[in-house]
This record gives sequence, C-alpha cells and structure tokens, in this order.
Amino acid sequence: MVPADAGKVSAAGSNRLLARGASALLDPADLIRQLGPGPLKPAAGLAVAGRSVDRAEQAWPGFPLGGVQGEVLQVLGQGASLEDLCQGLGRPAPEVASRLLELELAGRVIAEPGLCWRPL
Repeated sequence: MVPADAGKVSAAGSNRLLARGASALLDPADLIRQLGPGPLKPAAGLAVAGRSVDRAEQAWPGFPLGGVQGEVLQVLGQGASLEDLCQGLGRPAPEVASRLLELELAGRVIAEPGLCWRPL
C-alpha cells in the first residue's frame, strides 16, 4: 500500500519519512501514544492508547477546567468557530487555540472543518 500518491511531488517528503520508519499521526491519541505519558501520570482508569480519554480532570490531575479552559467550554456551547470563541472570550487567537488543543487532547472537544470545535 502506498501512503500517498508516489507520483506527486507534494507526497515525497511524507512518503520518505514513512519509509524510514516514521509513524502516521491520524488523531490526537496517536500523538499521545508516540510521546508517552510525560511528566504527569494519568489518573486510574484512563486509557489513552485505548482512546477512551473522557475528562481532562481524569487525564491530568490538576488540569484546571475553571480558568480559561472552563470559559472556553462555556462560550463553546454546542459548537463555535475560533473567531467566535475569541470574540466571546475577549482573548487572542493563539491563546484560545492553545486551550482548544489542550481540551481536544483531553477528549473534551473535537475539531471540525473551518476552524470550528464542538464539545464531546
């Protein structure tokens, strides 16, 4: 199986990396598996490799769902764009995007096309 069209110049780099043993990262759980548990130990019952990360506070003790992450979840409602979240929070896009990534890796939100997120 060819990971990407071998005839396309744009696929040459990724195909070369895969041929040299790189792993494909298809979702945030793949990244977590590749990086390992890190300095913080997950709470009991969490299965990052099994993709059952369900709550940030279970995944990382002390993960503050108050503060900016809690605000993001409140403003997110049933779903919102990055632009809407920035306006609703009064915070810059890099800060909001960083918090969204943390929440996505913790299994609290999912990214959708068009720089939109929705809660899980």
